Amino acid sequence: MILHAPKGGGVKALKRKEYKMIHPFHRDFYNTVKDTIRDNSVSFLLGPWKCGKTVCLRQLCEEFGNSEYVDFKTFDSGDESASFDKQLKVFDRIFRAVEKDEDRIFLLDEITYVTYADCQIKKMAMILDDCNNKRLKSYLQAVSPLR
Repeated sequence: MILHAPKGGGVKALKRKEYKMIHPFHRDFYNTVKDTIRDNSVSFLLGPWKCGKTVCLRQLCEEFGNSEYVDFKTFDSGDESASFDKQLKVFDRIFRAVEKDEDRIFLLDEITYVTYADCQIKKMAMILDDCNNKRLKSYLQAVSPLR
């Protein structure tokens, strides 16, 4: 499922307890995104710059105890090889969670920064389909088309 957010609105993954909420209010689309996560294995949140997509994902990370928030933009250190290795480790965690039938939510922010994002997303979808894991959820956010 793809949702479009309305206009106006370091390098490690943040676990729920490590992130302190600095935005106490929710955007209008927050509950729609929350419901979509419950109903779909892989979802996308698309919207213009500065409409609240990242804040929404971080709020969801805090709300769901079984979630992991990853901001791929923070992986861009200028060293392409190191960035790519960090990206692969995130997707490996997702693939292992699928294979182990874990009840997890991965909130992947700034997916356009992922090298070969389309290939990683396709692989994730194929693994989810093969393993029939209905408990793992991935939510990806992008501001522009995948490169």
